[in-house]
Amino acid sequence: MGVIDQNRSGDHICYYSNLDKMKNDYPDWDITKTLDDIFEEVVESWLQRV
Repeated sequence: MGVIDQNRSGDHICYYSNLDKMKNDYPDWDITKTLDDIFEEVVESWLQRV
C-alpha cells in the first residue's frame, strides 16, 4: 500500500490531552520528551524522506 499525502476526512489535525487520570493511575509515569524534542524528531524524519 502506498503513502498518501492527504489527511483522511475526520482526522484530527491537533489533539490535546488532560493527563491527570494517567498521572493518577500511574504516579511514576512522566513525560520524557519535550515538545522541542518531538518537533526535532518530526523535522529529522521529514528531511530523511525528501
